[in-house]
Amino acid sequence: MLLSQDQSYTYSFVDTDLQDFGDGFSISPRGFSTFYTDAAKSSAGATYRLELFENDVTGPAIATVNGSGNLTATALNAWQDLNGVARVTVTSGDVFFDALRVNAYVPDGFGTQKLWTSDLVLVPEPGTVSLMAIGAAGLLGWTLRRRRR
Repeated sequence: MLLSQDQSYTYSFVDTDLQDFGDGFSISPRGFSTFYTDAAKSSAGATYRLELFENDVTGPAIATVNGSGNLTATALNAWQDLNGVARVTVTSGDVFFDALRVNAYVPDGFGTQKLWTSDLVLVPEPGTVSLMAIGAAGLLGWTLRRRRR
């Protein structure tokens, strides 16, 4: 997905989106997210901001990092309920995002941390999302039309 300056992409997740990856090697509970970019498809010198939120974007960000390339933001004690939000906003140039991953280290009761991960989530192209919306609207219209007969 190609985003230009001041455009954002928000990824919200709930506990069912994450998989138990087993024991982790974190010394403290934390949540983190990495956004992967394609430098060849991004403009030279393009930058973006990655923000993490506890449950939705209405509250303050719990972690923020600015830069270019593949960025990771980390927040201590975040996402212990395995629900959260990661948002990227392009601050200069054009950035092409390929994928993202969210992870949470949650205490397992034995003094260690359990890692929950989203695996790699492909970032959808805006055109793909638009086509899916048009298809859903067409299917709804077709269904309603058939019921009226």
